[in-house]
Amino acid sequence: MTLAVPILYLIGYYYSQGYLATFDVSDQYFPSSVQDYLVSSFFVFVQFIVGILAYANEKYYVFIGFAFGMFLLSLVMVVVSRYSHKIDKTKEILKNHPLFDYMVFPSFMFFLSLLIPYLAIFALALLVFIPIGAYWQGEKDANTAIEKFRGCELHQLEESDKCTFIEKDGVTLHSGMFIAKSSTHIALWDGKNTKIYPLKNELIVMKHGEKKSNE
Repeated sequence: MTLAVPILYLIGYYYSQGYLATFDVSDQYFPSSVQDYLVSSFFVFVQFIVGILAYANEKYYVFIGFAFGMFLLSLVMVVVSRYSHKIDKTKEILKNHPLFDYMVFPSFMFFLSLLIPYLAIFALALLVFIPIGAYWQGEKDANTAIEKFRGCELHQLEESDKCTFIEKDGVTLHSGMFIAKSSTHIALWDGKNTKIYPLKNELIVMKHGEKKSNE
């Protein structure tokens, strides 16, 4: 549990970095709390699970192969159980061999010493890959949002689409796709460039499109 929190923090942090980097936005103006990064890591895991389910739906034959492998494993276990008395007899003969103690334990230690470095490298690679994967996921989500953005002309947008408006005294000052916000700044994407605006007493309004879905 103690190790899980730092890992989740790194996942959320690198996801945020990947998302902001796609828009060329630095986290200098948009610092996040530990809680924000932990929440982001939760959504990364949700997306990961959804991706696995989508992969399972498309590549079902991989899981059929896995199921067949489990069938073969269970078959081997049944065979071993059926002939366990013969296996035990063979083990007893080997244990009583005069060279058994000189061969088995040294051989075990030899193969273990070969395996441990590879296991350590695999564990380190996994720890490195998880944050990198979160960074790539952030980039992917940002690029998806860019592809779906169709401007802020509400009469041309579906009701499911939305756009962020910065208003003051009822007048729209800026508009665009929401990227990030802090207590002092807000970042918007206008379809071509990222723009960061300082905030004072402006009103931030999120508006949905006016076009009906069946039109």
